[in-house]
Amino acid sequence: MENKSEKIICSSYKSSSCSLKSIRDDFKHFLNVNDIGDVNAGYIIIAVNEICMNIIQHADGGHYHGNIYIEAEITNDLLTITIEDEAGRVDINNLKGRDIDKLEPGGLGLHLVNDVMDTVIYSDNKINPGNSLTMTKKIENHDEV
Repeated sequence: MENKSEKIICSSYKSSSCSLKSIRDDFKHFLNVNDIGDVNAGYIIIAVNEICMNIIQHADGGHYHGNIYIEAEITNDLLTITIEDEAGRVDINNLKGRDIDKLEPGGLGLHLVNDVMDTVIYSDNKINPGNSLTMTKKIENHDEV
């Protein structure tokens, strides 16, 4: 089987809610260029937005003002997205969404990300200090919804 690697996105954004629109727009463009259907693209963009929003709201107790680094690549119909920050290390055992059966606002982002993506792996960042999250999703029929 031929190893097919498609366009890569690698960007840095300030950890600010003002950056979220640029992140979503850049990711929409990346997915569009790679013929990812609108439905899949929409869910993937929401997952990326949720992770970035969690960094903005919660990293370093909500006081993180560094950068968010995003890299994405599609190889052999597998989308791999890595999102990193330079914030203090997070204990991955504490990364849990709220009880999904409770009717209250907030706390559903991690549930959504885990539902949308095939794998979600937290690890230490290549940047020291920092955190890294790598998500993958099998993309079947790029141009179909």
